[in-house]
Amino acid sequence: MEKSSFGKELRKLMIDNNESLIDLANLFEVSVPFVSSVISGKKNVPDSWIDKISTHYGLNLQKENYFRDVWKF
Repeated sequence: MEKSSFGKELRKLMIDNNESLIDLANLFEVSVPFVSSVISGKKNVPDSWIDKISTHYGLNLQKENYFRDVWKF
């Protein structure tokens, strides 16, 4: 299963923070299969996710902007 660029970057953050798909599903208030579909590139990234990711992981502006760029894949 090929991951999108967005998904690859999100997985890196998850690994660095010892988080699972369940943790992200809880953060985004969606199902685990939906998170998996977004990470794999099968579903589009919801607009609200970038802000939640930035806040949750404490991303600096440069990293947040990078996520916004890869989100536009």
